[in-house]
Amino acid sequence: MNLSVIKFLQVVLLIFAVLCLAISVFAVYKYFFDALPTKEGFVTVTGEVEKFEKKTSEASGNEYLDIYLKDHPLRFRVGIGGYETRFKSELFYSTVQTGSKIYIEVKKDALENPMTPRGDPAKTVFIETLADDSNKYIDWVDFINWYQNDRKWVLVIGIVFFAAGALLTVLSIFYLPRFEAGQLKSH
Repeated sequence: MNLSVIKFLQVVLLIFAVLCLAISVFAVYKYFFDALPTKEGFVTVTGEVEKFEKKTSEASGNEYLDIYLKDHPLRFRVGIGGYETRFKSELFYSTVQTGSKIYIEVKKDALENPMTPRGDPAKTVFIETLADDSNKYIDWVDFINWYQNDRKWVLVIGIVFFAAGALLTVLSIFYLPRFEAGQLKSH
């Protein structure tokens, strides 16, 4: 193999190695230093249900729920991840109707700065807990368990990217120079 091609491959592998290691460090940092949510970071929105719509994502085919409250300009959403794992949907649909009073707990910063999904002009806030006077449809404990499970995946991602970065480093520093020296033989 040409010497300049080998040097180019070394540089490319080292760049990818550094990127992988940087992602790894970020993920591990997030895992160890990103504190669990506390109630202080959340606010409860109380209101009467104007309407709610069960929808299916065109991209993934997964279900989610949009809730609109009377006298409130925002749309509240039980997202795909929460809908399938921690939302008591059957209880909600059999109990809640238009005009029902519900309590929605959301992140304070999300309520102050709601997101606008791509291709959809409605300002949206994701629901973390959902209840009425009789039932809890998404419980705080379920939310914390879901959050901790997501944190575990962040650690797994960090480990995988660390391994990829280490492998790319080894290939770049120790393996490719052997091509240069002619120590590797082709089959």
